[in-house]
Amino acid sequence: GLGILFIGMDMMGEAMQPLCDSQVFLQAMTKFEHPLLGILAGAAFTAAIQSSSASVGILQTLAQGGAVSFVGAVYVLFGQNIGTCITAVLAAIGTGRNAKRTTIIHLSFNLIGTVVFTVLCMTTPLVSLVAQLTPGRPAAQIANMHTIFNIVTTLLLLPLGNQLASLAVRILPEQPEENRDEMHLEYLTPVQVSSKDGNLGAS
Repeated sequence: GLGILFIGMDMMGEAMQPLCDSQVFLQAMTKFEHPLLGILAGAAFTAAIQSSSASVGILQTLAQGGAVSFVGAVYVLFGQNIGTCITAVLAAIGTGRNAKRTTIIHLSFNLIGTVVFTVLCMTTPLVSLVAQLTPGRPAAQIANMHTIFNIVTTLLLLPLGNQLASLAVRILPEQPEENRDEMHLEYLTPVQVSSKDGNLGAS
């Protein structure tokens, strides 16, 4: 199965190779160096094909062919991490609130990571430092940035797990009528009655 995955990525990469000779396409790719446009393009493309592995593979092929620079590729890569959440969003349709909250946490994780790394790339020499790890190998540079993104974001948000859970509950608050899987009284409602000593008690 893993081998077939790489075969599929290679086939999609070869299909994208002719675009590297298109001047119109190359001019469009230069716009991805703008952080917002790159992030939106990466998110939209990954959401459309519903595969972050395939979209990253295609991005690596374009980078190897010179269609997109590593500077522009990093922002597209960050957007791809957001776009991959579409699979979780689709899977959460028709599920319970806890499943939907899990999707919110997944999306929040990638959104926060994207914001943090976009700021770092714009204010620090992070892009050049990652590029120097594997000079002249754009595919490896993209893979390294992808790995760093996920590891650093995980370490950064690991202590904030409870806060992310609380945020998800705030976005999707509890609704008693939807908790049908919990033990409850179907036809009886607890009422307050007066006891002989004048205190209220539950019945």
